[in-house]
Amino acid sequence: MLTRLRNFRILPCRPSRFYSNGNNPETEDESIYDREFAEIKVEDYADLYKDNDVLRGRIETIINEYEFKKYNSMGRVPSTMTSEDMKLLLDDGCTPNNRDKLFRFLFKREMDKRASKLKIERQKQEAQARRSVKLKEFEKRGAARTGLLSDNGDILYGLWHNSLFCRIPENRLKGGSSASRLTTAAMFGRKLIFDFSFDEYMVKHTSRNAVDQVQEAYGMNRFFYQEPFDIWFCNFKESSISGQYCTEKAIKNLHSGSMITVKEDCFTNHFDKSQLVYLTPNAREPLGKINKSDDIYIIGVYNDKGHQKPVTYRKALKLGIRARCLPLDSHVVWQGSSKSLCVNHVTGILLEVMANGGDWQAALMKHIPKRKIKPMDVVAEEEEKRLARLLKTRKQTPQFSLRNDFDWS
Repeated sequence: MLTRLRNFRILPCRPSRFYSNGNNPETEDESIYDREFAEIKVEDYADLYKDNDVLRGRIETIINEYEFKKYNSMGRVPSTMTSEDMKLLLDDGCTPNNRDKLFRFLFKREMDKRASKLKIERQKQEAQARRSVKLKEFEKRGAARTGLLSDNGDILYGLWHNSLFCRIPENRLKGGSSASRLTTAAMFGRKLIFDFSFDEYMVKHTSRNAVDQVQEAYGMNRFFYQEPFDIWFCNFKESSISGQYCTEKAIKNLHSGSMITVKEDCFTNHFDKSQLVYLTPNAREPLGKINKSDDIYIIGVYNDKGHQKPVTYRKALKLGIRARCLPLDSHVVWQGSSKSLCVNHVTGILLEVMANGGDWQAALMKHIPKRKIKPMDVVAEEEEKRLARLLKTRKQTPQFSLRNDFDWS
C-alpha cells in the first residue's frame, strides 16, 4: 500500500518543473504553483460506487496512483478531483498509462483555468487604472468643453455636445454583415456538412475538443470570409456528449441565430450521393479544383488523438460516396507520419481555396500548423545530402567493360 500524502503543498520553485507552454506568462506566475492539495478519500465518491465493492476497489486504486504521482511528479496532478473527474477516470482510465494521461490532462486544465483567472484580474486592474486616468483628464477639461445648450439656450451639435446619430459598436456592425452573408450562403452558397456520428470512438474530453474545433470553424466561416459555406450539422444528437457540449457551451445560439441547419439523420437523406464528397486523410485520391464543382463536402467531427482509426474513410465506403484527401503531398513537404488535420484547419483551407481562386499551396501554408510542415531550408539541406550520397555511390560503383569483364581467350 502506497503511503498517502496528506495536505501536500507545492512551494514556488522553478516553473520549468511544472506545466508551462513556454509562451504564456500567466502559467509561469509563482502563485499558480503555490497550491493546497485537498485530502481525497474513497468515501468522497460514495455516490459513484454505492454498494459495488469492485468499483470501490477501482476508486481506491486510482486514489493510490494519484497520491503516488502527486509526490513522484512534484505535484503534476490536479489539486482536487471532483466526482465528474473520478467518473472520467473510471470510464476512460482502463490502464495505468491512460490514467497517467488523464492526470496530466486534468492538471493542465487546472493550470489553464488559474492562468485565465489571473489574466482577467490583471486586465481588470489595468482597465480600472486607465479609467481613473481618463476620468481625471475629463474632470480637468470636460467642464469647459461639454454641454447640451449654449449660453443663449440654443441646442449645440457636435463633439462633446448633442449628436444626430448614435454610436454603433464595431461588433454589432460585424455581426450584422456576417448574418447577411450567412443568409445569402443559405440560399445560394455551397454546403459544408459536419458529421457528428463518431462519439462512440472518442472519450469525453476528446469529443469536447472536437466540438471546440467545430466552433472555431464556424466562427472562421462566419466572420472572416466574404463567401462562407452554408453549414449543416448531420447525425446531431442533443443527448450525446458532443451535442450537449455544443448546445450548452460551444454554440449556445445553435437553434436561434446561428444560421446552421441541424439534422438528426444522415446527410444521404437530404442530398444526392453523386454530389457528396467525404474528406478523410485515409483516402487515396486527392481533391482537385473545388471552385467549378457543385460537390458538397463532408468533414467528420472526430478527434483521433491517441486512436488513429480510419473511421471516416470506412463510413464513406459504407455509404457508397466519394472519399478524397487534401492534396498535401503536391504542395507542402510534410513533417511527421500522421497527415490528419483538425476540423477548423480543414475548414479554413477550403474557405481560403475558394477565396483565392484555387491556390492550394497558399491555403495550406496559411492554415496548416507550422510544426507539421518541414521548413524549406531543411528540405534544401536534405536534398543536398541526398545528391552527395548519390554521387558518392556512383563513384564507388565499378564501370562495366566488355574488354575487362569477359574472357576472350
